Order: sequence, then C-alpha cells, then structure tokens
Amino acid sequence: MVSDELKVGETVTAKIPLASNNILIEAVVRNKHLFRYGFEFVGLTEQVRNKINKACKMLPVYEGGWH
Repeated sequence: MVSDELKVGETVTAKIPLASNNILIEAVVRNKHLFRYGFEFVGLTEQVRNKINKACKMLPVYEGGWH
C-alpha cells in the first residue's frame, strides 16, 4: 500500500512482508501508471535477494493486465 503519491526517481524505504518476517529495503521509484508503481531495489544483500526470489516464486502468476 502506498499512502502518498510518489515521484519517479524518488528513493523510498519499502517494507516487504515475507512468511518468516518483514524486511525493510531501499528502493527507487522507476515508473508509475495510475496507482501502480515500479521499483528498483538498491543495496540488497545476496541473502535478502534470495528471500525475495523465493517468495516471488511461490506467488500465483498475475493475469489482470493493465487497466
């Protein structure tokens, strides 16, 4: 959830909820379409990157498209 509008290029702290715990990471807003944002995670350790990859592989494929 994003409570305020973000600007492309802005650096934010993102909280990613994972099954084991929440992780906080720095991210740069790279794109925006209506209420959807694209982020580039920066400064990730290999351990955090692996946790995120593992969590993403467990998610269902999104089939909603752009509206």
